[in-house]
Amino acid sequence: MTADLGTQAAVEALVSAGTEGADLSSIYLTTLTPDYLGPYTATEVHRQLKARRSCSADELVTACSGAVIALSYAAKEVTLNPDATVLTVGSEVMSDITDYQDRRSAILFGDGAGAAVVRRLLNAEAPVFSRATAPDRAAIHAPAGGRAEPGGGANDPRRKIQMNGPLVARHAMTLMPEVLLDVVQKDGALNADTGQIDWDKYGLFVPHQANGKLIEKLWEGLGVPENKRLLTVDRHGNTSSASILLALKEAYIRGRLDGHMRILMTSVGAGMIAAAGAMDVHISATAGSC
Repeated sequence: MTADLGTQAAVEALVSAGTEGADLSSIYLTTLTPDYLGPYTATEVHRQLKARRSCSADELVTACSGAVIALSYAAKEVTLNPDATVLTVGSEVMSDITDYQDRRSAILFGDGAGAAVVRRLLNAEAPVFSRATAPDRAAIHAPAGGRAEPGGGANDPRRKIQMNGPLVARHAMTLMPEVLLDVVQKDGALNADTGQIDWDKYGLFVPHQANGKLIEKLWEGLGVPENKRLLTVDRHGNTSSASILLALKEAYIRGRLDGHMRILMTSVGAGMIAAAGAMDVHISATAGSC
């Protein structure tokens, strides 16, 4: 179940941050694969975490860019309320909407969940985010399942993801650098003369884990130093809105998140909706948070 996966990831994030569900001010959960049309998966995670009634639970449906967008909402909240503790969760059961007869896409997707705790940090730089929308339903979509075309049961192929791989790749290689460079410029880390990113400012680059070849092209195009690169898609596949949060967990486990560092993220998902961000991440011996 999507809620169960999300709750497990949330509990691990809360433990790592040295806090618990009762301390939360808000929950932002993102998923393409909710357990029910209603109630929201976010409210079920809220229930399992025993969060307070005053803790809001909001759900986002922005596909692979969901994690960055959820983090942007969380960052805005803690900027307005310095005492807030906000949980972001991305949880997906992509196996439910994957067409296993389509070899081009079936090999890409995986199930998974990730989570992060967002709090105001002393001496942290302000977070920066950017978004872009280039509407293109033909690139990747599931034609049935909504009111426009209800479709049949769970195995109806029209309820599965249909993807034009080359078109998705073109969007990704255009939109992900576009929003990322906007973030870097706002963050004061883009050389106006050369157009190059000052990678010394960032400890890690965390792209949406769509597929390895696309990420390699992104690294090359942006000039990402090898010690800033993070690849986790080979371990868990494309987990859509859970991708970046799951990648951050992998980075934490591998010791790639250490002390206080600033990270860059970029993503693009069905829609097509792109989102990028720069945030400070703090890891101590007992707690970690964004």
